[in-house]
Amino acid sequence: MNAMRLPAAWIPLGVGLSIAHGAAFASGEEPPLITVPIDTVVVTAERPRREEWIDRLPAFASVLHVDQATERLITIADVLEETAGVRIRRYGHIGAFTTASIRASSPSQVEVYLDGIPVNSAQWGGTNLAELPIGNVSRVEVFRSAAPADFVSPGLGGVVNLVSRPVRGNRTIVSATGGSHDTWKVGLLNTGRLARFEHLVSVHQLQTRGDFTYRYDPGTPAESDDDTILPRENNDFREWNALVKVTSPQLAGWRITLRDDWYLKESGLAGHRNLIFHAARFDNRRHMASLTASSPNLLEDRLRAEVTGFHIYRRDRYFNPDRETGLNRTDLIHRSLTDGARALATAFWFETRQVVKLSAELRRERFTPEDKHPQKGVGFTRERESLNLALDDALHLWPDRVTLQLGYRYRTARDNFFGPAPTGGPPVARDEHHRVAANELSAGVRFVATDALTLKANRSSYSRFPTLLELFGTGGDVISNTELVPETGVTWDAGISVCTPDDWPAVGDIELSAFHSTRDSLIYFVQNARRSFVAMNLEEAVARGIELSLRATVFERLQVDASFTTQDARHYGLVPHWNEKWLPYVSPRELFLRTSAPLWRILFRHEYRFFDWYYQDRANLSENRAAAKRLHSVGARLSLVAERLSLDFDVQNVFDKKVSDVYGYPMPGRILYLSLEVDTGEE
Repeated sequence: MNAMRLPAAWIPLGVGLSIAHGAAFASGEEPPLITVPIDTVVVTAERPRREEWIDRLPAFASVLHVDQATERLITIADVLEETAGVRIRRYGHIGAFTTASIRASSPSQVEVYLDGIPVNSAQWGGTNLAELPIGNVSRVEVFRSAAPADFVSPGLGGVVNLVSRPVRGNRTIVSATGGSHDTWKVGLLNTGRLARFEHLVSVHQLQTRGDFTYRYDPGTPAESDDDTILPRENNDFREWNALVKVTSPQLAGWRITLRDDWYLKESGLAGHRNLIFHAARFDNRRHMASLTASSPNLLEDRLRAEVTGFHIYRRDRYFNPDRETGLNRTDLIHRSLTDGARALATAFWFETRQVVKLSAELRRERFTPEDKHPQKGVGFTRERESLNLALDDALHLWPDRVTLQLGYRYRTARDNFFGPAPTGGPPVARDEHHRVAANELSAGVRFVATDALTLKANRSSYSRFPTLLELFGTGGDVISNTELVPETGVTWDAGISVCTPDDWPAVGDIELSAFHSTRDSLIYFVQNARRSFVAMNLEEAVARGIELSLRATVFERLQVDASFTTQDARHYGLVPHWNEKWLPYVSPRELFLRTSAPLWRILFRHEYRFFDWYYQDRANLSENRAAAKRLHSVGARLSLVAERLSLDFDVQNVFDKKVSDVYGYPMPGRILYLSLEVDTGEE
């Protein structure tokens, strides 16, 4: 096997070049003033903050602020679920495996970033949102189409970018939450300045017993007479998270930011459907580190630079001490490592009113499985190197009423496996490398018709490379397939954004969009023998729908936030029993509605979530059709001592509905939480 080599930039905290005003906004800096002479005309403008910049893009994107709600026991998934076009799949109670889908995509087609660093698993492609604690997050950015070059490798189904809290001001926040099923959460956040260095330290701990009752089906979904009510066993978990961010003073105009994030989790494996596990456990460790150097304005305010390197290590351990049926009889340990450097460049061409972005990313991913069975041991390390390049050109016309944006991406990757695996044995790396590549194009237009009305339209094409699991298999029940090609897709969307006048009874923003997506060469695991599966490019899918978002204040008192999605998403291809069938876990209609109103020092709220029926299999069998869900939650927040002390009471699933997102993984019924937060400083 030939060893894979990378340049020195591949060190864990290696340095790459990134030039972008957007990256600077994500760090929480105040936008600088630009004063540039052009002949005899002096143009003075202020670069917009990150949220304003996103709002000026042709793309349909949402910015969700979460730093005002961290005293509640909510998750990243809860916040994302407020967005039109986003569907969350939960495999159980809080802390359980959770994924996101955008516009009927698969979870592996959604690329998740944390402060611009990609966190999707190289092994299986998706991201477990439950492992991204919300206590460190300031806001969530969701790009449903036409992601900017800030994200050099966007997902086929969209981009979710989590932005951590900024390092600024002197502030200490202490919070504690207690609730149903012996659930506890404590957190500490401190920001400040020490010897000209700005710092942020955040520590959170969350645990639950998770022993709620649920309806147990012994394996006869069509029969309800034999169902019983049981407590959920072996469903406990405990997690710890610590984040440290340090930003240096300016050095020749540059700022250096170090980010170090540790996550630990221990949990039981409760089982699914009619399998109940009593002793099986799972624990994982994750370490994320990055080093960033942000430049001052360069070349007479025409350029801004940022240098970033990142390192992600992960270890997952499954163990089955009682050798329970349905799980691997021996312990499994999976280790993965990602090292990379990213680059993003933005040039401001004032004479032609253009903004040009160029970004690049180098990434090396490694995955090593280990089975404690004496005849298996440590498997061979699967490796992949990738290079991603992106170019965006935005032209502003008439003046600033029309924005035209064109984008191009080139992506390529090679791995250390080639050819079929030897019969009966694990995959073995060969002398030749297996390569994949993709070219992606996007175009968008934004037209500000009036101060209250904006029109947008986009066309974007993206791809998803096969995961290491799909390519290499496991050497056991999953067979390798190096003939896989990337999934590809094209999305068209168009819509309007309306801002109501200030003298109207309801003041706010409304966005309406329609989309049409086609996705080709979709990868599915197909059973090719009694006990083995293989990934294959089999099907196509078409998704079309309408999205509506609303945020308004009615009579200066009642705050209304709503999102509604109606869509149709189906398979098309050569498999007869899938053809023209609905994609799994896609509802024809979804609605989120939150109303909140203040009374004295108390802010009351009500949340309503509606999910229409959906199928849980590709063949759309009637026994796998989930019924519609209607869930209500209520809460109240009391603010005292100049809003430095907050009490929050939250009741989720008020009417105690026994439901599940994924068949076989029950969700709890009614849950009560009481939270306390003390804020000793100000940003």
